[in-house]
This record gives sequence, C-alpha cells and structure tokens, in this order.
Amino acid sequence: MKRLSLQLDTGENFGTIFPVTQGIPFPNKELERGTPVRVVDKEKRPIPTQYTCLATWNNDLAYVKWLLVDFIPDTAKHNCQQLYLEYGADVKPEFPENPVFTKKEPVDPVSIGNHEVTINNKILELKLSNATANVFQSIKFIADKNNRELIDIFSGPFLYMKDQYGMECSSREKGPRPEIIIEDSGPVRASLCIKGYHVSKKGLRFCPYILRLHVFSGRSDVRIFHTFIFDQDPERIRISEIGMKFPFTPGGATTGLFGCDKSIRKTRQNIKTEVIQYSDQEYATIENGVAKRCAGQLNGWGCIHGKNASLAIALRDIWQEYPKAFIFDKKGMDIQLFPSSLTEPLNLETPWKEPFIRGKTEEELLAKMKEHPKAGINFKGFLGKANVPQESAEGNEQSMIEAKKFAKKHLRNRYVAYGDTGCNLDGGTGLSKTHEFWVDFCPDTDGAALNNWSKCIQNPPIAPAQPSYMCDTGALRIIKACSPEENSDIEHGLELMFNELWLNPIKKCRLYGMLDYGDLPNCHLRNDGIIYQIFKNEPDFKITDLIGWYNNEGFDLGYSLWQFFARTGERKYWKFAEANSEHVEDVDTIHFHPLRQEIVGLTHYHNMLHWSGAASLSHTHVHGWLLHYFFTGNRRALDVAREAVDRTLRNQEPSGINKNRHRLLRREFASPIASLWDFYQATWEEKYGDCARRSVDALIKTQTECGWFPRDIFTDGDLGDIIRTDMGPDKGAGGMECYTLYDAYRITKDPQIKNTILKIADYYVENKLLEVDPGEHGSEGIIEMNIPAIYLAFAFQLTGNSNYLSPLEKALDLFPEMARKYAVFNGKTCFRALASASQFVVAALKVIEGRKKDDDNN
Repeated sequence: MKRLSLQLDTGENFGTIFPVTQGIPFPNKELERGTPVRVVDKEKRPIPTQYTCLATWNNDLAYVKWLLVDFIPDTAKHNCQQLYLEYGADVKPEFPENPVFTKKEPVDPVSIGNHEVTINNKILELKLSNATANVFQSIKFIADKNNRELIDIFSGPFLYMKDQYGMECSSREKGPRPEIIIEDSGPVRASLCIKGYHVSKKGLRFCPYILRLHVFSGRSDVRIFHTFIFDQDPERIRISEIGMKFPFTPGGATTGLFGCDKSIRKTRQNIKTEVIQYSDQEYATIENGVAKRCAGQLNGWGCIHGKNASLAIALRDIWQEYPKAFIFDKKGMDIQLFPSSLTEPLNLETPWKEPFIRGKTEEELLAKMKEHPKAGINFKGFLGKANVPQESAEGNEQSMIEAKKFAKKHLRNRYVAYGDTGCNLDGGTGLSKTHEFWVDFCPDTDGAALNNWSKCIQNPPIAPAQPSYMCDTGALRIIKACSPEENSDIEHGLELMFNELWLNPIKKCRLYGMLDYGDLPNCHLRNDGIIYQIFKNEPDFKITDLIGWYNNEGFDLGYSLWQFFARTGERKYWKFAEANSEHVEDVDTIHFHPLRQEIVGLTHYHNMLHWSGAASLSHTHVHGWLLHYFFTGNRRALDVAREAVDRTLRNQEPSGINKNRHRLLRREFASPIASLWDFYQATWEEKYGDCARRSVDALIKTQTECGWFPRDIFTDGDLGDIIRTDMGPDKGAGGMECYTLYDAYRITKDPQIKNTILKIADYYVENKLLEVDPGEHGSEGIIEMNIPAIYLAFAFQLTGNSNYLSPLEKALDLFPEMARKYAVFNGKTCFRALASASQFVVAALKVIEGRKKDDDNN
C-alpha cells in the first residue's frame, strides 16, 4: 500500500459536509489502472471514495496519469486536518452507507431509442425519460415512509428561453428526441448528461441545451450544469430570458428566503417576488411590480417553503456573472440565468458593419473619416507627433495622449478603439454559456445553514496533492513547484505580476458579467499599460472598452494559469484558472455555424468584443481546457476540446496532415497539431494520433539549417502533401510547437524529433538569445525568453548537457528586475507577459533543480 498526502482546502467552510471532486496526477508506472483507491483521514479512518481514471500515460492504458476522486468528508466522523490517498492491491475500498445507483432501461420493447434512467441515493429518486418532451418524469423524497413526490409530474422542472418578442421556447415542448447519457454511475457520485433543444409551442426548434446532473450519496441536493448554445442570427434575435423553472406545491402559505451581504431576508407570504442581481454591486427586489434597489451583492441562494415542501437553489458566481434572478411564487421557484427585469435583452450582434479606420497621423485620420463617415476609429498604429520612426507599428505615451484628445474633439459619435477591431458579422453565433447551480429538494430552511451551503458552492472544497508532488509527476511537463525559501525574488516577482497585471485590473475595472467574467483585457496591444495609466482615473473606467478582450493567445493562457495552481496549490489560482477556462471554452469558442462547419471548434481572435474577431487556428488550444478537465472532472471542458480537434480532422488534407493553405505565420499550421497531440494523450484515440504523427513529420522537415523553422508553412497540391514555406527562419511565429515536439518525442521516441529539439536549443545557446537586457527590451524581454527557455529545458532533460543550463540561469537572474518593471504597469507592457514569464520560469527552475540534485547525489 502507498499513501499520498492531500491538502483539503475548505475555504471558510471547515465543518460543513460537502462533496469533493478532485483530479490528481500520477507519475508513469506508479498507479496501475484499476488498482483500488481510497481516501483516509489522519487517524487512517477510511472515507467512502469513488475513483475514475481520466487519462493514462500510454496507449496501452496500463498506468494512470490523471485520477479523479470523489469523496464527502464529514468532520464529525473524520479528522480532516490531514487526508491521504491510499492505493495498492491491498487497499480495501470504502463504500458509502447510501450509495448512488443508476439504472437505464427501455421504456417499452417496441420504442427503439426510448429509454428511462433512474438515479437513487436512498434520499432522492430521480426518473428521467426521453420518450416525452420533458425528460423529468419524477423526483421523489424516499428517505421517509411517505415517498413524497417533490415536483408536479405534469409540468416538472424545465428549461426555457425567450426572445425579444416574448416567444418562449422550452424543454417541455415536443421536438427532437433528447439524448440521456450516463456519464458516472456511483457509488459516491452519479451524473447524467441530457442534450436537447428549446422548442416553441408551434414546434420551432431554438437553441440547443446541455444539462448535466450530479447526484451524491446520501444528499438531497443535486449539482446542475446548464449550457445553452446560441444558434440564431444575432441580427434578428436577441434573448430576453434564460432560466429553469421548478414547479412544485409547497402547500399552504409560502414564504421565500434569500441571503444578501450579511443579512437574511424574507418575502411576504404568497406574494410573487423577484430578487435580481443586476450589476456586480447592486441588487433589487420586485414585489407587485414595484422595484426596490439596494447596494450590495446577493449570497447566491434562494429558498421557498410551505406546509408540505421546501426548495432551495444556490447559483455559483451570482454577482460575478450578473444579471441573475430568483423568482418565488406559490407555484414554485424560477432561477433566471438571464432575467428580463431591470436588464436589456442579450445582444450578440457585432454593432459596427465596416472595418475601423486606422492612420498614423491626425491628418490621415481626418481624410479617411470624410471617405467613411460611419466607420469607427482604431488608434492602434497611431503615431501622432511623437518622436518615433514612421515605420513603427505602434506609437508611445505621447501618441496615446494625442489620440485621447483627438477622440474627445472629433469622435463623439463614432466607435473608438485602441486595440484589435475585427468585423465578424456573424456576431455571437455559436457562442455558449454554462452556469453551475445546486438544487436542494429537502433543504434545511434555517438561513444560517443555507448561507453555509451556498458558501460551499461559491468556493467548493478542493483537495489537491502537494505541489511538489504534482510537479514531479511529469503530468504537467517540465514544471517546478513554488519555492519561496529557495527563490524568494523570483517567486515574489511572479506573484507581484499576477496581482498587478491580472487581479487588480479586473477589480478596478469591474470586469464582471455573464459573458465577461473570466476573461482578461486584450494582450495584443503593445501600449496597453500606457492606456491603462492614461485612462484609469476616468469615471467608470473599463479598460476592455478601449482595447477589448484577450480570449486567448498563441501560447495558451489557460495552460499557464493551471500551472500557477499546480505549483502553489493556492485557491486563488484555482479560482482564476477555472473561471478563465470556463469562459474561453464557452463564450470565446464557436460551437455552431449554419453554413461554415470549418470554423466550429475554433476560438475567436482577441478583439473588442468576445466574438468580433475572426475564428483563429493559432489561438485555439486544448492544453488549458484539458487541465481544467483533469483537475475538476468538468466534462464540458473535454467536450469543447474534442470540438477543437474534430475540427482539425474534418479539415485535414487528403494526405492526412493538418491543413493550412493560406494563413500566414507558422503557428496557423503548428497550433492545431499541438492540440491534436495533447488530445491524443488524453484519449489515445488513433484518429487523432494518425493525423498528429503525419503533421509533425511535415513540420520537422521544414526546419532550416540554423535550427529554426520558416515564418510561414503552407500545405499545397491536390493531396495537400506538398509543403511550401515562405520567409526566412523565425523564432517567434510558432505558438505551442515547443510542446508539440516535446509530446511527440515522449510518445514516439523518434530520433528525428529529438534532433529537431536539440538543433533549436543549440541555436539559442550559440546566439546567446536569452541574454536579454531588460532596460532595452522592456515588455518584450520576458516574452522573448518564453519559448527558448522551454526548448533549453527540453534539451537538458534529453541530454544532461550543462551547456543548456547556463543561459537559463542568466535569464533567471534578470527576471526579478524585469518582473518589478512589469508590475508597475506603466509604459510599454502587455498582459501576456505573465503567461510568458510563468512558462519560462517554471521550466528553467525545474531543470536547474534537477541538476543540483544530481550534483548533490554525486
């Protein structure tokens, strides 16, 4: 038997019994697939545990790479100050007293494809069927002898959406047959995935939905993930309401409860009441059509109770993802994920219909404005009268000050931007959004208990392994755990940059909202720090109104964020990584298009709106999404990652390699290959591996004599097997290709791939390209260190040659000073610096640590 220490973090909620779902990495050949696993407390008392292999190290499926464990720690029974994961052939699994059972059976022998699914945990029994329009057949409380029905069997819980004209489409109207899939079958947790459509009373099919239900052993609450996909024309359709209704009969007089800030409030008996979080700082109650507005934030829960029954719902991130509402009435509860009261309909249109005007001088802009009287103005590339070369891509602080004055004088009635401005007239077509909420069908109606329950939902307990262990497994490639006692200046620099470049701008600019929470300001503009300083004291300043949204970058921000968590184990990094992953997966990625199937699965390029940029091959990465899935078990992340790689397979060349006929920069060819390799390792499905192998073979054949690849790589010929290149060697056009080569060599052990990595690393050593002067290079310093540092780390790991370490050590010596300059956030800087810094630092520190250990052992 072996034991692994787990760090239980319950946030503010120690003592509250709540489920834990946690992903844990393992080194290769450490945990054989199918080996018994259980969680025990400090006194070695077992806790009922469910375990699921999410990924293995190789395609023989023999050894676990990522394991998902589910358990429900009870502080009354267990000493939870220290938990351990035990595994081995001699481990006896512990089963819960009230395990969850699932059963799937045909509705009748004649109806092909119609089936009923039952979930039972001895507290609740849920029955669902796809034979009727509304899948919910019954929800019963079976913990007592009464076997009480908790919902109105004829109306049942149902999803709904309304357009701006008031047309309601719901999941209870007859339409295409829903699909019900058992994804997890217990004993601690069972989950179902339901896929269907909202349908109007006239039978018109509206936006698809995905509903995931999670039922836990011995609990009366159900975790729900609600996803909708916008498949309409944003020029014609806006959404006025999105929600889910829970009709039931409380009996007698009904009263609602809800939490706000530090108080608990009641609604008047039998009075329909709406409680709305309509901004991140304000909420309101509406009774009899009269709204009472209040400053503050809702605690995320609502409860209605009567003589016979009660119901409570808690919505995660209610104020961060405003607007949201609870509606209480004598017929039950309605959770509104997008309410109509106090809000305008959800508009997913791109409001500008022609490209923005750009110019280097005021005179040039004024002349173009006469030619295009309705076009917006983009100050990216504006130089003004600043003393900068006319061939400069962007200006400086003086240029931006002049631009601000010009806008105030000339541009009162035009769109104004300082960042990327695409003109995607598809708008938000294909956008999706997932919300998480919990429904308790037999809640404790005490307000304090409901507050504690909601706190657990807002910040659920996590139980990761120790950071040093996680980083040493190799499951996150080359990464060094946080070590402030060894590298205090470096660790302080990373945290300082995280706080000043990411967290503080989000708080100051209040970057919240249903479609905004989790995203960052656009990193592509070189003057973003200057713009932040120039405008930060303006009333209601919001930097994304000026430079737009990040979405993702060519080296995958989400991957960096999960690295931050893995190397620290800190909740603040987990929360930020999870929010960003969920946002990019849903809002920034295209999940549907009526005509252009080739863009489904791609992420929009960073832009003024989340959807105004074009679909981007080079900015679509599954690496961060898969870490989201591995750490949390969230299957939405896996689904979206599959959409991305399936898009590559649908559009591959007849010869079976990734297709790129015309898009400039090598990363347009290389990034989809990186995603293929990563997804192949997650699933070992050979259709992804076949395309990945052929594509990486094509990539390495383009390597130039000096070691680097050409700037542009295109596929050509009838079969797409002819590779055409353009421009000379370019170290900065490759996106995630460094991870492509690392993964490809680990899997194939192909000596050609190894030689390719070493040739690139030798180029960096010979040309001393990591010796960056932070004073001269400013914001580009860390970004220039990013990819070469990773290649040097790979090269040292492959060879043990210390020549690859010296440049890394010199670069790390420069980092603390550069980090301090970045964190001031003035002058020429950009948000992507921290993502680059983290990938560079963690790889460099890891291999240097390994060398020191080898020296000590010798």
